[in-house]
Amino acid sequence: MRTLYNILFTIFFVLSSPYYFWRMQRRGNWAEGFLQRFGIYDTKLKQALTNRQTIWLHAVSVGEVNICT
Repeated sequence: MRTLYNILFTIFFVLSSPYYFWRMQRRGNWAEGFLQRFGIYDTKLKQALTNRQTIWLHAVSVGEVNICT
């Protein structure tokens, strides 16, 4: 059953991706920061993020954000 799901998901993804790329192109400003979604950062940004002494906290809900601040 899982194999069938993976096959159907791949087919659906391949068939529907042109529509979503068309929507992103129509909306505009989608290319800026696109590679950051995949963990590929500009060297200047990467250097700016690593040269600070900060603690990054990951919060999912509003309550968790309120606890972090």
